[in-house]
Amino acid sequence: MSFSSFDTGKTFASDNSLVMYTDLADPHWVVVKTEEVNDEPLTTRLADRQSAQVRLDGWDLSFSKKQFTVDVALTGTVPDFDQTGEIIVLRLQELDPAAKTVYGKLVKKTAMVVVPAPEPTAVTTPEPEVVVLEITPVPTESSVTKATPVKKQTYAPGPDPLLVCTMLAGGIVIAGFFRHRH
Repeated sequence: MSFSSFDTGKTFASDNSLVMYTDLADPHWVVVKTEEVNDEPLTTRLADRQSAQVRLDGWDLSFSKKQFTVDVALTGTVPDFDQTGEIIVLRLQELDPAAKTVYGKLVKKTAMVVVPAPEPTAVTTPEPEVVVLEITPVPTESSVTKATPVKKQTYAPGPDPLLVCTMLAGGIVIAGFFRHRH
């Protein structure tokens, strides 16, 4: 990024700040300001951080009667995703003292992270083993038993009718005998 005070009188508004952000995993920022002093480059490291966001305050960038460049080196890895999606590689914005983005001072670079679909793996099935069995029948004697049906008793029969009559007759004789005695 180039900064020059020859057009506007200042290189950067001293109350504002420059904020850089990334979605990369394990990001590392190195920010270096380079200016020409007596035809010799003079470099100043403004930031060397390992974070998702770096902020440069206005007083580090605000000068009158100067011209310089700021080089930003960002390294990181693509975060793990389980599906395809977009990430912010770099978002650079100038914020005013109220932390609102200054109109027209937002740069955003995104990248599409494509997660390939897993390749189906062929499941190998073992060939079925062919076994030939030889069965020879063995003659046996007829082991079929004949069952005779059993008569199932469905009611309880009483005493034989002859026995009943004999008991009644005996009872009458005994009753007559006792009566005759009295």
